[in-house]
This record gives sequence, C-alpha cells and structure tokens, in this order.
Amino acid sequence: MKTSIRSLLSAIRFTEAYSGGLDQLRRAVFPLRGVLACVLLLTAAIPAMADCPGNPDFTKKTLSQLLVCLDDDAFFNRDSASKALANLKLTKADWTTVVDVMINTNSREQRRRIERLVERSLIGQNNAPNAVAAIELVKVKIDWNDGGVGAKGTFSFGEFRGKGALQNPVFTGLVREWLLYRNRIQVGNVAQALKQIDEMKRFINGLTPNEFASLNLVDSANQKVTKDVVLSAIRDAKNLTKRSELDLRNWGDFPVPDPQSPVRVGAAGPVNLGKTVAMNVQAIVTPGTLDYSWSGQDLAYAPAPTGFVSYGPRFDLQVNESLQVSGPVSFSIEYGDTSGNAYGITDPSKLAIVRISNGQYQLLSGFNDLGQHTITAVYQADTSPNFDQFGEFMLVAPLYPSAGGIRFAQAGEQSVIVYSAGNP
Repeated sequence: MKTSIRSLLSAIRFTEAYSGGLDQLRRAVFPLRGVLACVLLLTAAIPAMADCPGNPDFTKKTLSQLLVCLDDDAFFNRDSASKALANLKLTKADWTTVVDVMINTNSREQRRRIERLVERSLIGQNNAPNAVAAIELVKVKIDWNDGGVGAKGTFSFGEFRGKGALQNPVFTGLVREWLLYRNRIQVGNVAQALKQIDEMKRFINGLTPNEFASLNLVDSANQKVTKDVVLSAIRDAKNLTKRSELDLRNWGDFPVPDPQSPVRVGAAGPVNLGKTVAMNVQAIVTPGTLDYSWSGQDLAYAPAPTGFVSYGPRFDLQVNESLQVSGPVSFSIEYGDTSGNAYGITDPSKLAIVRISNGQYQLLSGFNDLGQHTITAVYQADTSPNFDQFGEFMLVAPLYPSAGGIRFAQAGEQSVIVYSAGNP
C-alpha cells in the first residue's frame, strides 16, 4: 500500500466527515502518524503472488483453475473466482476436491475463501439441515437497540432473549464460545465443533448464580430462564451437531476433520491474514494464536448499525490460545482494484470499518486509499481481563449518505457509536 500527503489529507477529511471533528477520534486511538506507521508495515504481511491460470473468462475456467485463482495477487481475480465457484453446480466428488484443498492449503487467503464457499453450501443452502438447526439453538446475536447498543442493549441466545450490560465479561465469554463453535460447524468440522459445544457447556456450568443472572435471559413467554434450561438447549445442539455428520456424507466424501488452522502471533508487527485483510499489532504481551474466520451476515453476531449498509463478509478474530496484545492495532480491508470495486460498492469514498467487540460498535478512525482500493483503520486493544482484544469487523457505508453524521459516546479510551442518522 502506498501512502502520501494526499492520502493523509484524505484521512483527515474522512474522519471529520464521520465524526464531526477529530477530537473524539484522537481520544479513541493514537495519533494519525501512528496509523501511517502501521500501514507502511502492513505490506509485509501479504504473501507472494499466485498465478491465475486458464481462460480469462472465469465462467470457462475449470474447478482446479478457479481454486488456484482464489490466491491470486489481484483482488479482481480472487473475487471473480469466488463468484464463479459459488455459481457452479458442484458434484459430491467436486466438494470432496474443494474440501481437500481447504484442509491442505498453506494459503490463508485461499482457505478463508473456500470456507466461505463451504459455509454457503452447507448452511446458506441448507445442505446440512442438522447443523443449521444446531446453530439456531446456540447462536448469539446482539441487537441494534434504539439507535445503539449500551448498558441496556439486548441480544438473543438461541431461542432466549437477554438484556443487560453487554460490556460484561460474562457476555463477552458467551459470544466467544458461540463464535468458536460457529467457525467449526459452518465448514463441516464436526469433530472440532463437538469439542467446542462441550466448551460452551463448561462455560455455562462454571458461571456463578450472579454471573448467570447478569445475562437476564428470558424465554418467548418472557419468563426467566434457568441454567438447566440453557444447558438442555446446548445438549440438543450437540445431538444435532452429531447428526450433521450424516448430512456431510450425503454432501461430499468429507476428509478426516482437521484443526482449525489458527493464526500464530508471536511478535509485534504484521500478522499474516492473507491478501484481502491485513493486520498489524504494536506490542505483544503474551504470544498465542488467533481463530480467524470469514462469515456471511446471517451468521454474524451483530447487524450493521442503523442507517448503514455492510459490504462483503464479516471478518472475525478471536483469541484461541493465551494471546495478549497491547497498544494500537491497525486493520485493513481491500475492496477492489483497478478493475473495479467489489460487493456492489458504488461510492468507495463513503466506506468505513466498524468493529464490534464486547457488545459495542466502534466506527474506527483511519483512511481510505482510493487508489489502492484499501481502507485502513485503527483501534486501541482492550487489555482488561476477559475482554475481547479483537472482535468482528465489517465494511460499511451510510445507507443515506446525505443524512448527517454520527454521535459518539466515550467508553474509557474508545469512541462508541450510539446514534446514526436514519432516512432523511
């Protein structure tokens, strides 16, 4: 990614347009020169170029050629290959080939794109109905409540409703258990999904009465839900997860399940997340691993903020093993190249990155390099015990670009969206 004085001026105009001034954003993140330092380092995380073989018309490429193109250096080729694969009518033997590549590839870009393809087929197209049913029993999703999420925000947990302080380590822990389960079941990794549903059971079992009560769970009749009722739903989800193995046998000759291929983070600097997404951390307190996934909006744990539309997949990062970072973290999303923009984006100058973490939405400060079709944003890692240091990231733009701006509220050193203008 190239930067210039023009890019920095564009960044200032960007943050002013969204926040009504830089003061609030300066309190939320480190100064803009820190953003520039991170961006210059991000390029080191981009893997080597891959070739995209075959006919220039992606509809005429073979399955094996399309799979190779998922790791091409050009965004257009990667995105076009993803679209072409999604439109193919793959046979059982084809899916066996696809999953075999997903498991054995060394490319994080190729793996994440194949995982999205598998998720669309298994979950989106209901080819694994038992897995879909299991997901619905334990899925956690926060609401955009009355213009924002805050101390009285609401959420769903399967068939239950919850209300209370979302900035609560108990809620953060529940979300983490859900996401780690989701990341495995959505790609047919039943063995690992079963282990994770057991971890969710242990998490709920381990809550004290006060901790469980802090979730304020009620059923459809608005009656308080006991821990035993929640554990029963988790048991049902586990049984359905086991039964999903039958769905997978009908879908493809699924290879032996493998570990989730976590991302190792051992030192400060760039973190290799592939080619579409890049991340840089300023400091590592304790090395560890990240669970990194892409998901569709149906499986995301939060909707786009009111007045905004989201583009492309959600990018989720969860600490998987001991990792603790500190200081600023920069996060970058590529959304196109010289061939055009992806996801139906019509005005890339309006794009922003929203981070959802610990029950809060953050519109992150940063800048959008229109020439490189890449937007980079920065936030301050939360070092509080049991809180999410990363979260879910989405690319957004105002649904009504002329409808005004956003008001922020302070939560420690972070700026949190609490209101977004609606339809004028």
